[in-house]
Amino acid sequence: MERFQRGVGRRCVILPPAGRWGFAGRMGPVAAIGLATLAGLSSGSLRAEPLKGTVLSIGDGDTIRVLHGQQRLTIRLACIDAPEMAQAPYGAQSRAYLQTRLRIGSPVTVLPQTIDRYGRTVAEVIGEINLNLALLEDGQAFAYRRYLNQCNAKEYLDAEYRASRHRYGVWLVPGGITRPWDFRRLRRSGGRVSQASSSARAASAAGTAADRAAPLRAGGLPAQSFRPPPSPCPRPCCAAPRAGR
Repeated sequence: MERFQRGVGRRCVILPPAGRWGFAGRMGPVAAIGLATLAGLSSGSLRAEPLKGTVLSIGDGDTIRVLHGQQRLTIRLACIDAPEMAQAPYGAQSRAYLQTRLRIGSPVTVLPQTIDRYGRTVAEVIGEINLNLALLEDGQAFAYRRYLNQCNAKEYLDAEYRASRHRYGVWLVPGGITRPWDFRRLRRSGGRVSQASSSARAASAAGTAADRAAPLRAGGLPAQSFRPPPSPCPRPCCAAPRAGR
């Protein structure tokens, strides 16, 4: 089994094969063909092998396009939810952050989990680090609690907790900005959308048992809305943490 870096801390983990395949909604014929060919899966397979590819483009803070062989895949980063582009300036900052981490043409490993109702491959994406976790760690996305059962929930909640304690990115606003899923729901219903809400502050204050038990990063940086990394991998797996982090 190949070794992949998972997380942005000092731990190294051998990643298991990707999780179960499922369907979040009806799929068209093109998506069905993509699923059948993705990683050579048979119709009865419950697991997907890691995919090797290169980055074609960055859509937003949690969506990228990858070239796998001759196949172009739209990847929705699993278990996180980045601000919508309309959530200015946070959506654009999240996208810019991901662009600094994933250069066009750079190699990535995709760990597929499922296909969503839009035909996107939902997956963890590994470059030099786990990009899903990096976005959480630096306050550029929220843990998507509704779908955390497909990832290491504690690892994701811990990363989010550390970002919230240090008020990185989306946590500059007390309690965090309006969650992207709430933002989308309010827009669909025609409700008024604000960057922060009492429910968001309550959710942040309450936390979870896993959150409260999470260790803090050593040191800390001044709170700021966007902290582009000075190198492609500032926190390599099993390396000592960067000074001041």
